[in-house]
Amino acid sequence: MAPRRGGGGGFSSSGSSSCDYCLEEMQLFGYHWQNSKVTGLFAMQIILIPVLVACIMLTVRFKWIRERGTDKLRNRGYVIAAVFLIIDFLLRVITTGLQESEAVVTHLFYLAYIFQVFFSRIGYVLIVAIIARTITEDVGVLSQKLTSFAVGIFWVISLVDIGFAIAWDAELMAMGYVEDIAVLGSLYMDILLSSYLFAFTLFLSVLAILAMIKRRSKGTLLMLVGVIPALFLMTLIDLALEGAAFDNRTGKSDATKSLMDLSYANSFINVLATMAIFLVIAIIGGLRQRSDANGLTQDPKYAQPGPHYVA
Repeated sequence: MAPRRGGGGGFSSSGSSSCDYCLEEMQLFGYHWQNSKVTGLFAMQIILIPVLVACIMLTVRFKWIRERGTDKLRNRGYVIAAVFLIIDFLLRVITTGLQESEAVVTHLFYLAYIFQVFFSRIGYVLIVAIIARTITEDVGVLSQKLTSFAVGIFWVISLVDIGFAIAWDAELMAMGYVEDIAVLGSLYMDILLSSYLFAFTLFLSVLAILAMIKRRSKGTLLMLVGVIPALFLMTLIDLALEGAAFDNRTGKSDATKSLMDLSYANSFINVLATMAIFLVIAIIGGLRQRSDANGLTQDPKYAQPGPHYVA
């Protein structure tokens, strides 16, 4: 799920901290729209933006409630996640357009990558937290607490990764190269983030299956057949890419072409999975629910506690 870094950097251990290169011009390089992979990905990212806008409009149908009122995470959090990813993919479209046009820009261009990684990380953390809460409503209290703790760790890892990613692009913007600590920090944090999210996805998959066995509902079924497979595939490919990128950057392997192909595959899957996740969650959120005495969601036609979704 991580956007690729904006530019390369050599290993160095010293340099000025002032913005010596910020206003220095540089020419971007692209394929002049002759690369079908770039053009196809560009088109898909453009399509995703109005899809996310439509998902935001569907939130007026959301009926998630909890003991003390509306479920802020799954109502407001969903909107914030969608808005952040709209900004993320809009920045991707703009930067791709500039690169394919081989525009001449200043080093301030790297600000686009800084904003992109921030909005991308926060947006995906929020949507994963929403997925986790929706799944764990149908399981025991212990699983809910473990999942909340896991989401908290995910937040911490993501924020640290954001810091290293910002340092990477800020140094490129200011000095024209990246120092060792930012390079190595980004490499290890990207691997850690991808590995943790993949493991967390497996954990959520098990919980979704248990929830389906314990109490069948349309919402749980949609989560199991729509959201979980999309999240699993997205995190699996991202982990494979980060592993290959780590080996390539540390000199353990040299497979630049294969790495580029995997990067494009990851980007395509990222767009499709994001689209599927947001659309399915929007459908689940629109199913009729009400709050029971325990603060969980429940449809009036059922007596037992826990969430139930009906058309």
